[in-house]
Amino acid sequence: MEHHCLSRNDYQLLIHQLITENRREGDLEGCLTTVLERAKNYWDINVVGVNYFLSIIIEQVMKKSNIDKEFIARVYNLKNEMYFTIDELDHKFINELFINNLPEARNRYTVLLDEARKSKNQKLISELEKLKSESFEEDLIRIIEKYYEEEIYH
Repeated sequence: MEHHCLSRNDYQLLIHQLITENRREGDLEGCLTTVLERAKNYWDINVVGVNYFLSIIIEQVMKKSNIDKEFIARVYNLKNEMYFTIDELDHKFINELFINNLPEARNRYTVLLDEARKSKNQKLISELEKLKSESFEEDLIRIIEKYYEEEIYH
């Protein structure tokens, strides 16, 4: 069984598609379209979304758009249309996250940022600060993939 963990960008694309209820060419990136079709038609891939990302995106969408709260139920109902799991981050997952894996990307960007500051390379500093701010999400997606492959299915 394959697992595809949605990044925040993937989630935004998926939710945009659900809100507009139609998909124009180019609305979803090619890989995500294929993954969603497989999860819907063949159920051979589990699309995994994280409640953390979902809550952030839904809050942003509800502030900008005129959608009702039933939209949230529609997102959660995807599990009846395709192999779709929204991970609520239970205690086992949180233990895995904080005990073993969380700082990998963040630590890498911190070291690189320290080196860039020593060399006073402002362009690189700005780029690395952005990457460091996104590193939690990078680690989270990697950990979810590992969690689903190792903890649940072995």
